[in-house]
Amino acid sequence: IFSPNCAMSGPSADVQWLKSLPSVRETCTRACEAAEKDALQHWKVDFDKLDAVAEFVAQVTKDAYPDLKVPFHSRWRHFSPDGVDRVQSMVNGGTFPEEQEVQRAVRMLDLAIVSVLLDAGAGAAWKYVCPQTKQSIGRSEGLAVASIDMFKSGAFSSNVDADPARADSTALQSLTIDALGQGLQVSESNPLVGLEGRCQLLQRLGKAVAESEHFVAPDGSRRPGNLLHWCLAKGDGKTVDITN
Repeated sequence: IFSPNCAMSGPSADVQWLKSLPSVRETCTRACEAAEKDALQHWKVDFDKLDAVAEFVAQVTKDAYPDLKVPFHSRWRHFSPDGVDRVQSMVNGGTFPEEQEVQRAVRMLDLAIVSVLLDAGAGAAWKYVCPQTKQSIGRSEGLAVASIDMFKSGAFSSNVDADPARADSTALQSLTIDALGQGLQVSESNPLVGLEGRCQLLQRLGKAVAESEHFVAPDGSRRPGNLLHWCLAKGDGKTVDITN
């Protein structure tokens, strides 16, 4: 499964290559080529059916969205399961200080990265009661709403008084299970699957942000969203080469 084009050598080099974006494209291409030759071990692909599948998907899309204005699917939509645009309300409500577009984008990335890492199967019993709407929300949407509420309150910031709506390496590494459980409203009657694992994942994110130069801003801060600064430095302002 290792790349014949990999310039590195040894097991650790193979692992690093498998973690890279180019490896995804190369291995997927090889899997597709194997499917075309009917050389896959556990399943077959009938490429003659691709046109029919495409037509089916197109028709389902037209039925659901006749005007073809299809809302994008991402973590952003999970923040508004009840029609409340929490992100826009946060931006318009003065939660953020006056700042340039890049700084605001860094803040949005802080939120998105932390929220996505918190998202996994919550279990059938867990629900989050939104303090604003009093609505009980479960699953990914509930975790998303809980995470944005925690984000606004400073749960992931080491500078809660001056700049609560952010995530940084110091706060993430020091996050406790109790604090996370409180933010997610976990209790004996409202159990959340994998609470400890979610906390450990955010702690590891904080450690990675503290140790990697990919997350350092020009002002020296270490935040997940600072990955944007690294991308801007590596690219031409619009694109970044996949090998970077």
